Amino acid sequence: MSTPTRRSFLQSTAAAAAATGAGLATLPALPPVHPSGGDELKVVVPQAGIDLAALEALDFQVRRVQPMDGPDLAANTEWAVHWCLAHPRWQLSLQTHKLLGIR
Repeated sequence: MSTPTRRSFLQSTAAAAAATGAGLATLPALPPVHPSGGDELKVVVPQAGIDLAALEALDFQVRRVQPMDGPDLAANTEWAVHWCLAHPRWQLSLQTHKLLGIR
């Protein structure tokens, strides 16, 4: 029996960067990644310089947007909801514990 191959891409932000408004943080030990596809793509939004519409051309089975945490969480959540409603290929990803105030 063979195990199915999974192709994944993780787009990460650092909590400290989000809290300070610094935006996207990259891990310096890793080279830049330019995926062409995979099982799931999750993007923390909104972020300057990220073109979600362009990401629709990539071969991912599932696309998710997750509102960036921080002082603008409510506005970022509204932004993400509107994006998903206008772009049905995208799903909303929420960190429920943060919405409930559990840190």
